[in-house]
Amino acid sequence: MVILRQFQISSFELFQSPKQTGFYSSSRSVPLPRARFYSDFRVMSGNKGTNFEKLYLGMDFGTSGARFTVIDEQGEIKAQGKREYPPFMDIPVTVRSLVSSISLDGTSATTLILNSESGEVLCQPYLYNQSCPDALPEVKSIAPANHTVCSGTSTLCKLVSWWNTEVPNRESAVLLHQADWLLWLLHGRLGVSDYNNALKVGYDPESESYPSWLLNQPYSQLLPKVQAPGTSIGNLKESIRMQFGFPDDCIVCTGTTDSIAAFLAARATEPGKAVTSLGSTLAIKLLSTKRVDDARYGVYSHRLDDKWLVGGASNTGGAILRQLFSDEHLERLSQEINPMVASPLDYYPLQSSGERFPIADPNLAPRLLPRPESDVEYLHGILESIARIEGKGYKLLKELGATEAEEVLTAGGGAKNDKWIKIRQRVLGLPVKKAVHTEASYGASLLALKGANQNSGRKSSHHAWISSSLPLPRPYISFSPLLVPKSFSSVDESEQDEDNVSLVASFNEINDDGQEDWSDLTMVSMRENGRSSALELSAKEKRKLASYAHSLGDKLKSQLVGKSGVTDSVVLSFVETLEKNELLKVKIHRTCPGELEDMILRLEEATGSVSVGQIARTVILYRPSPTKLKGDEGKKRNEE
Repeated sequence: MVILRQFQISSFELFQSPKQTGFYSSSRSVPLPRARFYSDFRVMSGNKGTNFEKLYLGMDFGTSGARFTVIDEQGEIKAQGKREYPPFMDIPVTVRSLVSSISLDGTSATTLILNSESGEVLCQPYLYNQSCPDALPEVKSIAPANHTVCSGTSTLCKLVSWWNTEVPNRESAVLLHQADWLLWLLHGRLGVSDYNNALKVGYDPESESYPSWLLNQPYSQLLPKVQAPGTSIGNLKESIRMQFGFPDDCIVCTGTTDSIAAFLAARATEPGKAVTSLGSTLAIKLLSTKRVDDARYGVYSHRLDDKWLVGGASNTGGAILRQLFSDEHLERLSQEINPMVASPLDYYPLQSSGERFPIADPNLAPRLLPRPESDVEYLHGILESIARIEGKGYKLLKELGATEAEEVLTAGGGAKNDKWIKIRQRVLGLPVKKAVHTEASYGASLLALKGANQNSGRKSSHHAWISSSLPLPRPYISFSPLLVPKSFSSVDESEQDEDNVSLVASFNEINDDGQEDWSDLTMVSMRENGRSSALELSAKEKRKLASYAHSLGDKLKSQLVGKSGVTDSVVLSFVETLEKNELLKVKIHRTCPGELEDMILRLEEATGSVSVGQIARTVILYRPSPTKLKGDEGKKRNEE
C-alpha cells in the first residue's frame, strides 16, 4: 500500500531538504555594478546562444519507488536516480538551479478525494488495481456499452463508490489522480489533471470534454479541469523554490500515467510500434491510427497528438517475480535458461485474485502450480507465461481493429533481462528489443520540455542552451551518507586538459553483476569537446571583482565552512547567496577537514563559481546570476 504510506508522511518530500547547519551568514543582499564586467556575456533570446543551459525535470512515482531524470533541450540525460518509498529526490543542488520546468507521472486510476478548499484527504486513496464492484452496475447504467469506465477498477467506479457513502459535505470535494495530487504539492492549484489520467473517469480526449452523460450526474462537480499532458499549470510554489534552490521562473506542467510516460521515453513514433512496460505490472501500448476501446477486455485508447495509444495493463509482471525470487536469484537463474526452448509449464502469475487485461475478470485466480523441483525451470515457466499473456494482449488489439504491431520496444525493469527479451521475441513472433530510454521518468522529462517550449512560444528545438562564454555550474560532490560517490571514472590522462574537463552527475553506474545501479550518486569526469568547463575570467577581471568586494566591507555577504566541511547544506546556502549577490566571502575554519586548496577547489566545483581573491583562509567566490543576466539583457533590448 505504497500510496497509503505516502499519506502517513506529514510533509511529503519530493526533494531532499538539507538541514541548514555548518555555516554562518551575515549582511544583506548587495547589488553588483554589472556594466564593467558583463560586456562579453550574452543571454538566451529567441534562438541565440545562452550562457547557462536550461534543464527539464521528470519524475516517475511507481508502485515500489520513485525515479527522476533531468535532461537538456536535446534530450540528453544530465542526472537521474531512484529511491524506494518513502522517497526524497536527491537532485544535485546546482542542477536544481537550472531546472526550467517539472512534470511527473503516476499510476493510472489511483484515485484521491480531497476537500476542494483545504486539500485535506477525505478518505483512504483508491489504488490503481482496487476494484469497486458495488459501483459498477450504476456506472454501466449511465455510460455507453463497453466504455472504458465500465470496469470495477476505473476511476469513475471509485468516485461513484465514494459518493454513495453519503459522507458530509461531499459537494465540496474534488477528485485527483496520483500524478495530479503530487503536482498540486508543487504548484498549489487544486483540481487540475491531464487527459491521459482523466480517461478512466470518463473524459473524452477526442472531443476534449467530459461527455454529457457524465456531466448530468450529481458528482460531476468533483471532476478536475483537464489539460493536455505537458501543459504549463503555473510556477513552482515560492516556498519550494526557496527551500530547494529552484529558479524563480521554474514552471510545473501537467503529467501523465506511468505507462504513457514509458511509451514517450521509448520514442516510438510510427503506427505499428509498440512498447511493453515490464515493471511491477505488465502494460502494453501500441501506436495506432484507429481508436479502440472495449471495457470487456480492459482495452482503452489514449490520445497522442493525431494518433492513438491503444493498450491495457495486466496485473501480472515483476511484482510476482519479486514475491517468488530475490534479485540475486532472478539474475543467476535467468543465466541458466535456454530462451530458444519453449517451457511446457502454463501459469497465470498474479499476486492475488483479479485481472484487468487481456482478461477483465476481478475473480481470476493466480495459477502458479505445479512447481517443478528446479528453480530454473520454474522461473522459465513464469517468464514464458507472462510473455504469453503479453502475446494475447497484442493479438486482442489486432482483432479489435488496432494497427497491427510490427515491433515491440521494452521499458521498465524487465528490460534488463536479456533472456526474457529473447523468450518474448520467440513467443510474440515479433522483433523485441530494449528501448534506448527505459524509464518513465525520462518520458516525464520530455513533457516538462514540451511545456517549457509551449510556455515560451517556442517550437520544440534540438539546440542546446549552451554558450562557450560561461559554463554550466558543476554538480556538487556530496559527502552525505546518502550521496557519497561509489567510484570515480575519468578519461585517459593523456587526453586530459585542465580547461576541458568537468564533473557531471551520472547515476548509470554498472555494478559487479553488469546491471545498472542507481542507488547512489556517481561523479564522472568527462571531456567536453571545445568548451571550457571552468568560469573563464582574466587576472584583470578577477582583480576588479576582488577590489569591488573589498570596497563593500560589511555589506558583503559572509559565510563559514566549519568542521563538517563542504556539506549539502553548505552548498545549497552558498548557491542561494551567489544567485542573489554573485559575490560571496567564505571563511574556511581551521577545523575544516582537508587541505585548504582542496576545500577551495571543492567549493568552486560544487557551486559553479570561481575564486577571485584570497587572504589566508578567507576566499571571495564569484558566480554570475542567470536571473540577473536575463534582466540585464532585457533592459538592454528595451533601451535599443
